[in-house]
Amino acid sequence: MTTMLEQWLVTAPQMQPRSFSVERLPWGRHHLKRDGAAVTACGRFAVGWHTFWERPLDPRDPDACEACLRVALAVHTGAAAG
Repeated sequence: MTTMLEQWLVTAPQMQPRSFSVERLPWGRHHLKRDGAAVTACGRFAVGWHTFWERPLDPRDPDACEACLRVALAVHTGAAAG
């Protein structure tokens, strides 16, 4: 069974410069989007943004987009229109 957040991918316009870590990390505010979508859950155009396939979203992360989290939760609970 997949959780609500596993249905979404973490995406961001910036990726942290590589240093000693080989882990790819978003830099600054990061968002959620569906695989293949051109926009984030909050409606931002995200074509060309970095997708962090292996990174789970932590809703407690201060850099996580709150609007994306609200949309993902609404879709998960069936509260979203459409």
